[in-house]
Amino acid sequence: MKKTVLILFVLFLVFSGFLHSRISVDITLNALISNVDLVEEFVNSIKLNLKDRGVLFTPPFTDRVLLSFLDKKDRFELRISINEKNFFTKSFTSEEYRAVSYSSYLNIMESLALSGIKNLLPGNELRLTYYDSVNEYPYFDSHYLYFISDRLTGNTNIFFRDMDDMKIGMVEMPLSAEAFPVTSNGEIYFLKIAVENPEICRMISGSQTSSYSKVILKGDISCLRECGNRIYASVENGIFAYDDQKNIWNSVFELKKSERIQSFDISGNSMVISVLKESQYDVLLVDMKKKDVVELISTPYNEMDIRISKDANEMAFSSNKFGNYDIFLLDIDTGLETRLTKKDSDDFYPCFTTNTGSLVFSRYERNSEPFLVAVAY
Repeated sequence: MKKTVLILFVLFLVFSGFLHSRISVDITLNALISNVDLVEEFVNSIKLNLKDRGVLFTPPFTDRVLLSFLDKKDRFELRISINEKNFFTKSFTSEEYRAVSYSSYLNIMESLALSGIKNLLPGNELRLTYYDSVNEYPYFDSHYLYFISDRLTGNTNIFFRDMDDMKIGMVEMPLSAEAFPVTSNGEIYFLKIAVENPEICRMISGSQTSSYSKVILKGDISCLRECGNRIYASVENGIFAYDDQKNIWNSVFELKKSERIQSFDISGNSMVISVLKESQYDVLLVDMKKKDVVELISTPYNEMDIRISKDANEMAFSSNKFGNYDIFLLDIDTGLETRLTKKDSDDFYPCFTTNTGSLVFSRYERNSEPFLVAVAY
């Protein structure tokens, strides 16, 4: 019976991979408990959930995934290892087969996909998130990928994946909407979106996961960024830097009162700003040391959600130049512009990855929740 379950499980994964991907995955199912029906129920529930959700197991490269079940008296424990490294452990009751199997399966897919970013060839895309939930505002620091999602709880929370071992963590929030997670000096900052007054908040170190303090900045906050372990925010027509020692915000740049900032980013002495001019958003390049301002992009279209590379040589942005919103890359020195995405969808919030030569962004397809995608350049 055990061999039959194992064979069916492997054949199912290899078959789905053969149809939808040129790369299969070597799966070993090691049932350490006497209840074979539990293992069979686990496999069947995976198949059922994948069929219902339309999600397929198509990792970007081959890995060895080991699923082990341990009998813990009144509970069971599932342990998942990828390439002999512990990846995921979940304790559950016999009534929780389907939920555990579905969550575990998608977790494996996301881990393998994120591991595959470094193998992407220029122009190729790779889907990174598979939960049927909101996945927005990607941000990378030196160790983690941060993003906002309402998976598992139904309420948006901050999720983060360790880019070394691919384990995922969550900072659970009270009922609210969050945006722009960034880190500075080991602290997580984010924008708490309210109907009238958005608030910038900071997680309290060593506290419970839902505990945070408000870093008050009054006004219409449109964007939150980090550069050189400093937090910056845009409010209407101005950009401010946070002094965490004095708990105050200092003005660093200001546009005309009639202009409004959609997004911005900073690297070294260079700052790029997406600003509303007349009826569309254009891009300004600011030398913060010299206070020089030049018009970087001016078109009849919108150039939004801008990000600048760490060396300040390239800028990523979203634009509706071809109808729907695509992701573009601009060489700031030469002015050469490259269209990176060409799908029938709207792509927003591009973010440079850490040392992989790719961007991660949120894709919005019709009748689908936004999911994260990587594209190499």
